[in-house]
Amino acid sequence: MGANNKYINIYSMKMAGYLLLKGFIPEEYQKSHKDSERTIFFFLETGELLRAMSEFNRLKNFNGNVVNIWTDSFISWTICT
Repeated sequence: MGANNKYINIYSMKMAGYLLLKGFIPEEYQKSHKDSERTIFFFLETGELLRAMSEFNRLKNFNGNVVNIWTDSFISWTICT
């Protein structure tokens, strides 16, 4: 990871998965020192990444429910109402 770059640490597997599906590639990942079952993902901080994170949070918080539906090779997000 570059010394001059800013990174965002993602602790949520759901958020990391959403970002991966949106085409963002983590710069690095590692097991958590506090909980060996968890993985921390490090993404380069960009405007696009921040917008995707906001989109995820908006979907997650809309009406309290987000359901992911698996189809052939992708996940489409459907909001339950």
